[in-house]
Amino acid sequence: MRRIKLRLWKLSQSSNLQEYAAASLLTLSASAVNKPIIGSSGAIPLLVETLRHGSPQAKVDSVMALSNLSTHPSNLTIILEAKPIPSIVTLLKPCKKSSKTAEKCCALIESLVGFDEGRTALTSEEGGVLAVIEVLENGSLQSREHAVGALLTMCQSDRCRYREAILKDGVIPGLLELTVQGTPKSQTKAHTLLHLLRDSPYPRPELQADTLENIVCNIISQIDGDDQAGKAKKMLAEMVQVSMEQSLRHLQQRALNHTEKSGRLCLQCNLELDLPHQSLLLRTMALETEESDGIEEEISKIEKGLVSTSHNPGTNTSDDFRSSAAPPSLPQKLIAELIGTYFVIFAGCGSVAVNKIYGNVTFPGVCVTWGLIVMAMIYSVGHISGAHFNPAVTITFAVLRRLSFREVPLYIVAQLLGSTMASGTIAILLDITPKAYFGTVPVGSNGQSLVFEIIISFLLMFVISGASTDSRAIGDLAGVAVGMTILLNVFIAGPVSGASMNPARSLGPAIVKHVYKGLWVYIVGPITGCLAGGFAYNFIREK
Repeated sequence: MRRIKLRLWKLSQSSNLQEYAAASLLTLSASAVNKPIIGSSGAIPLLVETLRHGSPQAKVDSVMALSNLSTHPSNLTIILEAKPIPSIVTLLKPCKKSSKTAEKCCALIESLVGFDEGRTALTSEEGGVLAVIEVLENGSLQSREHAVGALLTMCQSDRCRYREAILKDGVIPGLLELTVQGTPKSQTKAHTLLHLLRDSPYPRPELQADTLENIVCNIISQIDGDDQAGKAKKMLAEMVQVSMEQSLRHLQQRALNHTEKSGRLCLQCNLELDLPHQSLLLRTMALETEESDGIEEEISKIEKGLVSTSHNPGTNTSDDFRSSAAPPSLPQKLIAELIGTYFVIFAGCGSVAVNKIYGNVTFPGVCVTWGLIVMAMIYSVGHISGAHFNPAVTITFAVLRRLSFREVPLYIVAQLLGSTMASGTIAILLDITPKAYFGTVPVGSNGQSLVFEIIISFLLMFVISGASTDSRAIGDLAGVAVGMTILLNVFIAGPVSGASMNPARSLGPAIVKHVYKGLWVYIVGPITGCLAGGFAYNFIREK
C-alpha cells in the first residue's frame, strides 16, 4: 500500500493526491517502527519536494512528517541530502510562531543543525536565523525550547563562526526572557547560550579586585590631603551606577534602531519593574559591559530578594522589551479561562440537570457531553490560556514549573468565577430541586469517593502531561485524548463520586445551591491526584 501511494504521488500532478499521501505519511511516521521503513522507501525526497511546491496543507503535513522522521538517526542524512532548510524557513517565516507548525519546523531545524550542512544552509538562507529567533521570542513553550536548542547547537559547534550571525538578529532580549519564563530545559540552554555569546574567545588582562578603588582613593587623597576611604567607596559606587546607566541607554538605543529596521521589537516604559524584569535588564547590562561578574552578583541578589526593587520617582525609568507580536497577555488568558470554564460547567452540569429532570440525556449521554465540551474548549482557547479550566491542573503546572506561581491565584479565581456563573445560569433556567442537584456529592462514604477522585485525577493529569507537554507526542490530538479521558472517567466514577476531577466543577454548584456535603473530597482528591499524575509522567519522561 505504501509503495502504491508513493508511485501515485510521484507520477501524478494532482495536488489533492499529494495532500492525501502527505497526510498518510504523517500518520505512519508517528510510529517508531515505520520511520526507518519510510526513510528507506524514498518518501523523504518526495516530502521535501512537496514542502517546496505543494499546497499549504500538504506543506504543513510534509514538515510534520519530516519532523517525526528526523527522530530516527538514519533518516537525518537522507533529509539533509534533499536540502529542505530553505523550504522550512519559507514555511516558518509567515506562520504563527506559537502554532504547531512552527514547533515542528523548529524541531526539524534543531535536528538538522547538528550537521555542518544544516548549519551552513540555515545561515545562508536569508532570514533563516531570524525566523528561529522570532519563534524563540513568540513561540509556545516547546517551540521556544527547540529554537534555543538549535541556536545553542550552532554556537557550540563553531562559536567564532556563528556568534555574530546569531547576535546581529537581536537574540538577546528573547534569551533573557527565556532564562526567567521558559521550561527548565529552555532556561538551562538559554543560560548556556548567553554565556557563549557574551564571553570573549580572546584572553584579556584582568585587574586586581581593589585596583579601581585604589585609584579613586589615590585621587581623593591628593585632592583632600588625607585618606578618604569612605568617599572613595561612594565615588566608586557612583561610577559603577553611571556606567550601568550608560550601558542601559546604549542598549535601548540599539533596540530602537533595530525596531526601526525590522519592526520586531518595541520598548514600553515602566515606572517599576518586577523581579524577573529587573533580572532581565541586569543580564542585558552584563552582556553590554565588561563588569559582568559584579552584575551577575547583583542578579543573584535580586533573584533571591536581597535587593530593594523600588525606583525613585525622579530617576530615569527603565524599559521592558516586548515583542510586537507578543503572546497573549495575562488578562486575555484569564478571560479565556473564565469563558472556557463557564461553558464546560454549563454544558456538563447542564446535561446532568436536564437528565435528572427530564430523563432524555441518559447517563452515557452525560459522559459524552463532558468529554465533548472539554475537547471543544481545549481547541478553542488552549492556545491562549493553556485550557486548564481546573484549579488542580493549574496548581500542578505551577509546581512542575510550567506556569508562574504568580498567575495561579488569578487562574483559580477566573475558573471559580466561570463555574459559579455557569451554575447560576443553570439554576435560573431550570427548576433545580434537591433531587435534580447537578453538583457532586459522595454516594457512598467520603473515603471511597476520595480514592476514586485521586485515581481518576491521576489518570487525567497523566494524559494531559503526555499529550500536551511532551514534544514527542502528536500535540494536535491533545484535545481528543483529554476529552476521551474525561468521558471514560465519568463512566467509571460518575455513579460513585460524581467524577469531579475538578474543584471548580464541585465548588460552583455548591456555592449556588448551598450544598456542602463532602465538598472537601472534591478539593483534596483532584489536587492530590493531579500532582501525583504530573510527577509520575515527568519521572518516566526524563532521559
